[in-house]
Amino acid sequence: MVYDQAISKSILSLAGLTALQQSIMNLGMGILMVQGRINSFGVNVMAAFSSAVKIDTLAYSPVQDFGNAYFTFVAQNYGAQQADRIKQGNRQASWWILAFCLVISSLVVFWAKPLLALFSSDPEVIQIGIGYLRIEGSFYALIGFLFMFYGYFRAIDEP
Repeated sequence: MVYDQAISKSILSLAGLTALQQSIMNLGMGILMVQGRINSFGVNVMAAFSSAVKIDTLAYSPVQDFGNAYFTFVAQNYGAQQADRIKQGNRQASWWILAFCLVISSLVVFWAKPLLALFSSDPEVIQIGIGYLRIEGSFYALIGFLFMFYGYFRAIDEP
């Protein structure tokens, strides 16, 4: 084994930015900044946002993990110079993401009230949370494709 500085630099550039992004999201720094602004709207909005974010995170976590798995698929086939498999995988992944996200979006949008009722019995908190989930839930397919594209471009080493 021989140390290769070019490969190390490539790994660090890809892994470093991804690790930073995942750390910011997973450690809650992004949510903390938003939460600071949300707090200025009062207790009911704070409670609704807190509950809705938990549901929201649970709903799109599988798609985020799918994007990570898709990265591995594309990277392996890119390295093996199997462009046809990547193209076929793109089509299949797009359909799976679309189907999954439509189901999850439907569940979150139409079941927002009972889901929020698991966290609060206050009608105002539930009503505010329903508004949040219906807006956010309507965009899960786009979020799913975003995670897919993240995986794709990381895999082919394109910024």
